[in-house]
Amino acid sequence: MRLAITNAPAGTRVALDGEPLDLAALARPVRLNPGKHVIAIQPPGAPNVTRALDLEERSVKKVDIDLASLPTGLPKVAR
Repeated sequence: MRLAITNAPAGTRVALDGEPLDLAALARPVRLNPGKHVIAIQPPGAPNVTRALDLEERSVKKVDIDLASLPTGLPKVAR
């Protein structure tokens, strides 16, 4: 799998199947077994982003996630 995350603010955390991934490690392909996988991205001050994948044997999947369109900050509460 090739995962590209663009416009990630400093402090963004990425996990694959619950295990942390280093953003720098994503510069090269990630080897995964066939089956279902979950990518979880936690940008600071914005909602979490998750993507579910179902990989077939010997397949190569490219996942592009652009965080530029995410809302920032917490919603305002009317008083």
